[in-house]
Amino acid sequence: MKSNSEISLIRSNIAIGLISVAIIAFQLTLMQILSYVQWYHFAYMIISIALLGFGAAGTFLTIFRKYLEQNYFRIFSLLSVLTAILIPTVILIANSETVRFDSLLVFQDFKQASRLIVIYFIFFLPFFTGALAIGLSFLKFANQIGKIYFSNLIGSGMGGIIALLLMQFILPEKQPLFIALIALAAGLVSFPHHAGILLKSMIPVSVALLIVLFFFPPKLKPSEYKDISKTLLLPKATVEYEKSSPYGFVQIVSSPVLRFAPGVSLSYQEPFPIRKAVFNDGNWVGYLVPASDPHKTSILNYTPQSLAYLVGKMGKVLILDAGTGENISLALSHRATQIAANEPNAEIFGLLKKSFTVRDEVKLHQTMARTFLASDTTSYDLIELPIIGSFFGNSGLNAIEPRYELTIEALQEMWDKLTNKGMISLSCWMDYPVRNAY
Repeated sequence: MKSNSEISLIRSNIAIGLISVAIIAFQLTLMQILSYVQWYHFAYMIISIALLGFGAAGTFLTIFRKYLEQNYFRIFSLLSVLTAILIPTVILIANSETVRFDSLLVFQDFKQASRLIVIYFIFFLPFFTGALAIGLSFLKFANQIGKIYFSNLIGSGMGGIIALLLMQFILPEKQPLFIALIALAAGLVSFPHHAGILLKSMIPVSVALLIVLFFFPPKLKPSEYKDISKTLLLPKATVEYEKSSPYGFVQIVSSPVLRFAPGVSLSYQEPFPIRKAVFNDGNWVGYLVPASDPHKTSILNYTPQSLAYLVGKMGKVLILDAGTGENISLALSHRATQIAANEPNAEIFGLLKKSFTVRDEVKLHQTMARTFLASDTTSYDLIELPIIGSFFGNSGLNAIEPRYELTIEALQEMWDKLTNKGMISLSCWMDYPVRNAY
């Protein structure tokens, strides 16, 4: 028969594993949420907040070590339940109109800068309480540190896997709720026999809060400067499709005035086709190419992207980072005999397959551009790169976006895959006044 101390250690190991799952999963989920409401660059901020939470927890443990160790079982359970309450609550507060900030206004509006500091502190809280529970366990069971640390590492690893699963099947605004349930489970597993009134009262409070947030999750509102925010201002704009994934939050927006005219020439005289727009994390991806007749996009013949096809016959074409398939449809309209295209985003790739699944000359690959270039041995008459920049110019944050398909090594790989008369086609938006070096 196991002693009470052995049972306590087993329960503590399980609880530590669960709270470790919650902390890592929340960190990754918070990155995805900020990628949608702001930009993906805030992933670095979340890492710093998590590290600050663990560092502050270590300092707190050093100062109040004696008291915390003496009341370990009550305090550990209390911290776990408090973490469960904080995880969805901080998301709710951060997206409220009184607290939410816009990163593009931080350097010119003091109010936005102060809101950023407040949000930094708000996000810090669940990391602090979760790290405090883990660190306290390290102190309490110092003689069994191997087992405790093992539970912490296993939980952290599982947290990354669970976060990916949540991103795949749950919308971003509901992901913190499921992570909070894991933290709450840690509190229940470690719940002491002689719990105080505070701890007993927090259990029903946390359960009630999670139930309310399940039916009324916080609505994530992207920055007003993101592409999707401007598109939703169009008359009768509607979000028709939403799908979360580890690659981002994909949305399809329709509007009767959302017309397809990507830098079209003034010589184009036909009506502009109405198309649905695809966004990933609120950023523009492209127009949805109709599945019924994907090559019927003659409007692309009046854009700079068609120049390569006017120079000569392009039999074999490679489309890098195809997105929604606009360049594929352009190649089809010029009767390309073999078209290879890649798209790394799994959800966008799914949309791409629906549009071109019946075209035998189109071969789609779900992989990164550099990976495809390294493994493919075919020679091409044309290698088409995606359009660089945007109509109104890139903002300061987007200006540091990594483009691995534009490195010297990538261009060398493309060059080696060209036929004797092959060419590489690259289009970009022209800014007035000119802000890019060409």
